[in-house]
Amino acid sequence: MRSNTMENNILYTAKRADNGEWITGSSLVIFPDKYTMMGVCEKPANGVGSITWREVISETICRFSGERDVENNNIHENHIIEFEYEVEFEPELRCKCVGAVVFENGCFVVKEPGSNYECERPALLRDWLEDEECRILGNLFDNSELWKR
Repeated sequence: MRSNTMENNILYTAKRADNGEWITGSSLVIFPDKYTMMGVCEKPANGVGSITWREVISETICRFSGERDVENNNIHENHIIEFEYEVEFEPELRCKCVGAVVFENGCFVVKEPGSNYECERPALLRDWLEDEECRILGNLFDNSELWKR
């Protein structure tokens, strides 16, 4: 199992309000009914870092799960991930599951499209990461069609 990437750090990703570009930051300031700002650490060539505040679209703020995929990318809330696995008793046969990472009831879970969660609970993100074949496909904001396939 992969270890946490940034112990005790809280990271967020969100779309900038001015150009829609995804940014990652560690601080949020929310002004009710106005705007939300994210602090982004920028380190120029001289090595002295500073925090730059950018306005972000509040609906796109996603928490970092503390986990990474097989390609070492940070997994955030609202990411669409794919898990590939071998079928028991037929190792040459491989299947894929696609799910969306959500933060629910105090933990990160993966919801698969079409599943009935009134009868069963969604799988924990950590369970999906036990196999080394889990990777990020996109996110629910820019690539929702990937989750519905």
